[in-house]
Amino acid sequence: MGNAEALVSVIKHQFTESTRGDTMKHPSRTEKIGRSRHATLVRATLLGLLAAGLAPAGALAATPFDAGVNPSIANGLGGLVEVHQAYDVSTGYTPLWYSVGTPQFTSSVVNWSRSYAYDHGVDPSVASGGIRVPGSLIGDPAVVEVHQAVVGSPTSPVALWYRVGTPCGGSSCPQPIVWGASQIYDTGLNPSVAFNYPAGGDGSIVEVHQGQGNALWYRVGKVSLSDDTIAWGPSIYFDAGYHPNVAVYGDTVVEVHQAYQTDPSALWYSVGTLSTQTMTITWSQSHLYDNGSSPAISFDGSDIKEVHQGAPGAVWTDIGTLTPDATTINFVGQNYDSGTHPGVAVFPSCSGPDSVEVQQAGNTLTYDAYLTSCPPPH
Repeated sequence: MGNAEALVSVIKHQFTESTRGDTMKHPSRTEKIGRSRHATLVRATLLGLLAAGLAPAGALAATPFDAGVNPSIANGLGGLVEVHQAYDVSTGYTPLWYSVGTPQFTSSVVNWSRSYAYDHGVDPSVASGGIRVPGSLIGDPAVVEVHQAVVGSPTSPVALWYRVGTPCGGSSCPQPIVWGASQIYDTGLNPSVAFNYPAGGDGSIVEVHQGQGNALWYRVGKVSLSDDTIAWGPSIYFDAGYHPNVAVYGDTVVEVHQAYQTDPSALWYSVGTLSTQTMTITWSQSHLYDNGSSPAISFDGSDIKEVHQGAPGAVWTDIGTLTPDATTINFVGQNYDSGTHPGVAVFPSCSGPDSVEVQQAGNTLTYDAYLTSCPPPH
């Protein structure tokens, strides 16, 4: 870790230790994270480091927007939601932070909010969508986040937790998202969650995670905004691998994962058909599509975009389209930037898949925006 990365980690750690406020629960511990004016100073200091050119090597090809590790991004709330760890750890847990972004479709720029601490844990994943309002074609926007409680291993799965959030607008709101209580829902590693688009959907979500060894499991859930909870279906085994990631649109589910724990590894995908009535997924055969690690995927109903880490320091994307029978994907890959642990959010557009990718470069978070002049229809 370089001097700038170390300073960023210290700043965020000091913020977490020095502020007090709302209570957040985790197994065998109660942590308090404050939301004070000190957070604004932290944010300004972090961005000042980036603007001064102190970001680690590899961050300059993209645009830096925050500091942290293991980012995840979703299209929702009229823009973007991003979550990440404050810093890397080999044991225990770290503060988890989120920010929201507004894409500028005429300039391929994202205007990010300051970041906000919302929980503790590791390996967070975020999804956003809409839940149908009775008698209306529009949906109430919602956010779902999942994470591990602490660092685990394939031989020692750990508790998995979720939170449901709703947007808060207006000058009186202390944060852009109001989060419900943190709830335990399973045990495992590397959870990923996806909200079922389109907006105005039924509140169904799909979650995947790694279990004991290399077993991959999924769950289907229904989000309730009345009490910020999720009614989960059973945890069901569906494949073998590591670091799964999932996307869903309508009744079509797309999942990617590493075949092995090594880096790089063969990367595989599966396409499934979701039943919200039985809360199950019928999967097609899995297929090899690339080599790398830490894959992530996004799907807008027609266009699929996958990102992963390739050769050391390089991040790659595979753009795909479903075959007519919706069982296989035709992928075309290319290198697009440098970094590690990438995430992606796709926007429907009049000229193909618009997207925003996030990745880490050391302890700096950067983004790449590929946006046309056509804003998304939802």
